[in-house]
Amino acid sequence: MVLVTPKEISGWSMSLAQLFGSGPKFTITCGSCEGTFKKRIPMIDSPGIACPYCGAINKLPVEVRRGDL
Repeated sequence: MVLVTPKEISGWSMSLAQLFGSGPKFTITCGSCEGTFKKRIPMIDSPGIACPYCGAINKLPVEVRRGDL
């Protein structure tokens, strides 16, 4: 298992899918093979997303922030 930083990520910070337990969908360019794919990310800090092309784990530099109550 190879842990890499993705070359590029983009996506919305929120999604209607969050109401049902899924995170927003991001477009990720793998830091190993440079393949581009779309994936819903879990709502946790720095999630690791496996590349469907090479299997490398792309550690996303995202932080989950909750609103003040």
